[in-house]
Amino acid sequence: MQAAQIWKSLVDAPVHILRMILQTLISMIFTNIQSPHDELQEMGLACLRGLVEKFGERIVNESLDIFEGYLEEATDLNQTSGINRVILNMAGAASHRLLMQIKGRLTAIADPFLVADNKEIRELAAKVFLTVFKRLGDPAYTQSMLDATFLAKLHRLMQGAPDAAKSQEIEKLIGSVKFMLASAPELKVEDKIMTLCGVPSHSLRTPLTMAQAVILRAIAPQVAPLIFTKKYYHTLFAALTEELTHDPLDKADANPERIQALVMCFAEVVACIPDHEYATINEEILDFHDKC
Repeated sequence: MQAAQIWKSLVDAPVHILRMILQTLISMIFTNIQSPHDELQEMGLACLRGLVEKFGERIVNESLDIFEGYLEEATDLNQTSGINRVILNMAGAASHRLLMQIKGRLTAIADPFLVADNKEIRELAAKVFLTVFKRLGDPAYTQSMLDATFLAKLHRLMQGAPDAAKSQEIEKLIGSVKFMLASAPELKVEDKIMTLCGVPSHSLRTPLTMAQAVILRAIAPQVAPLIFTKKYYHTLFAALTEELTHDPLDKADANPERIQALVMCFAEVVACIPDHEYATINEEILDFHDKC
């Protein structure tokens, strides 16, 4: 109670006074956030939320500068997890106007942790993106971020010869996509990924890439149950069927790795189609077989 009263007095102080003690204040907050005691963790996060709610872009950006400095010096999972909890709470506490101003910094800090070795940290990073997406409510922004954060990154990882490190990073990145899909179905991330991959307007003149096939496989559980009842989702089945039953226009697209990714995506879609659709799927599979 005494600590809470002291904190209230601090945030009620003039901005110029707060700036003088900001470094010390942030240090105290971060120490609490890293505490093994839940009560101290929540007190630290509550103090942080109060700071974000009360002050504007300048103070919040200075606070982010300090936290980024901590991140550069982080030596253990507790510190890294603490930073991700910090930016997650900042995203949740900021006003809409402030979030518009700091969203780039928050997502830039979280981005590398989407492929962290630790699952909890990966999920915290994904939650930062989800919180920003939900609170801004801007489908165009969400779609552009999904493109830059996942598709573009997958494409880069798939260039050149495959190796174990790349494969692990791809797996973790796809794991973060799946976490987003499961955690925020209302965002319809699967629809945005289909649009980014050009599925609804698919043509062999713009074939699916290997990266697109891999991320489309991740959305199969969300899309497959509706693939024969919603025209938009059926375009995924149609696109994959077309890709796998026609020779590519460009011989470079016939590489085994890309074909394998398409086959695995198609197999995942079929496996996720519910039992009551089996009559339809049998007809489609026989048609697919005939085309092959």
